[in-house]
Amino acid sequence: VVGCKVDMEHLREIPTDEGKAFADFYGVKFIETSAKTGYNVEEAFAMIAQEIYSKIETGEFKVEDGWDGIKTGFARPRSNVHLMEAEPEGGGCC
Repeated sequence: VVGCKVDMEHLREIPTDEGKAFADFYGVKFIETSAKTGYNVEEAFAMIAQEIYSKIETGEFKVEDGWDGIKTGFARPRSNVHLMEAEPEGGGCC
């Protein structure tokens, strides 16, 4: 369970102890983050990734045949994308 916007304490609707109790009830981990300040953001991703990896290692999560893993980076288009088209014949734009 990832609690977000921890930097906005004055607008908090769920207390930390209630978030922890919820996570404990479901047997999952709990962390609070702030995308604005960066607080615990990398830690949250690392925690989730480690949990998934551990479950794959123990066999709790099964990997389907043909699955070739998780890729890093952004998806790239297969062909070149032209953001600026040539100006139409006769000048003008519209």
